[in-house]
Amino acid sequence: MANLIVTFGRSMGTDREYGGDARTEILAIGGGATDGTLVARGSEDIVTLYAEADCWVTIGASPDPEAANVGANRRFMKLGWDRTFSIGANQRVSVTSTS
Repeated sequence: MANLIVTFGRSMGTDREYGGDARTEILAIGGGATDGTLVARGSEDIVTLYAEADCWVTIGASPDPEAANVGANRRFMKLGWDRTFSIGANQRVSVTSTS
């Protein structure tokens, strides 16, 4: 099974900072959406995602990448992509497969 690797950190101007307080979590990319249990906390304001398979990701207060009205908040991640996004306090990350 493929995963979405999620690393929370904090921004330092235009650079990413991953010190001792950075954390990496793994979300399985399955047939249904994950429940959005990965939450930004403390001073975390950026999240770097690495996709081990094509998937849809949402970031928000109650993310659901399968919702009909998800709109611009849904981001496509291609196999092998490594992308960094801004994330607000208490915002969550959720993922679903593209199939």
